[in-house]
Amino acid sequence: MIGNETVELIAPVEHDAHGDPVPGTGAERVVNGAVVYPRTSSESADRSGTVEGQYVALLPILETEVAETMKLRWRGRVYDIDGDAMPWVFLSSGYAGCQVNLKYGRN
Repeated sequence: MIGNETVELIAPVEHDAHGDPVPGTGAERVVNGAVVYPRTSSESADRSGTVEGQYVALLPILETEVAETMKLRWRGRVYDIDGDAMPWVFLSSGYAGCQVNLKYGRN
C-alpha cells in the first residue's frame, strides 16, 4: 500500500461485429492503497479559488495491469487515463507501483 485512497479501474466494453457488447468485458477492478494528487492547477480569472484540472494516481500494482484505454473512478468521478502507466519506485529504492496521469473525461 502506498496511501489510503481506493480507486476503481474500468476496462472498456468490447463490441462484436454486430455492435453488441461482448459479455465479460468492461469489468471494474478495485485498487486499495492508492494515492491521488493534483498534476496541474489553474486559478479562476478573479482568483477566487484554485481549480484542479488533472491528477496523478500512484497505484500499488504493476504498470502492465493498466492500459490507456481504461478509465479510473476516484471519489465518484470518472477520469480518462492520459498516456502509458509508468513504474514508480520509493526514494529508498524498491518498486512501489505505477503512476498514471488522469484527466477528467466528460464521457
